[in-house]
Amino acid sequence: MTVIKPAAQTLFFLLELATYATAVWWSVKIPSGVLLKIAAAVLTLTVLIGVWWTLGAPGATHHLTGAARAVLLVAWFGSAVGALVWMRHPALAGVFAALAILASVYDLTAG
Repeated sequence: MTVIKPAAQTLFFLLELATYATAVWWSVKIPSGVLLKIAAAVLTLTVLIGVWWTLGAPGATHHLTGAARAVLLVAWFGSAVGALVWMRHPALAGVFAALAILASVYDLTAG
């Protein structure tokens, strides 16, 4: 058990970062001009950071638990999965979803 907790926490953190990276990647792929892509990247990152800082992070002002946290995690990681599918990377979306489910189940039960 001593190895599982740090590994699960590391996976969860890497998935959080991957969600941010996927948002930026999606912003670059939207069919529009450069300024709109930059604006989309900044806006998307600002919203994601604000949501996680307020509701999801361990030291969040309104840290969610239980069912509310489960809904947050589905929306959080689901946004990355949806972006990957939209960008036509279904295999990557499937791997991301599987890892997110594993990390989220651990977070909700043992975290």
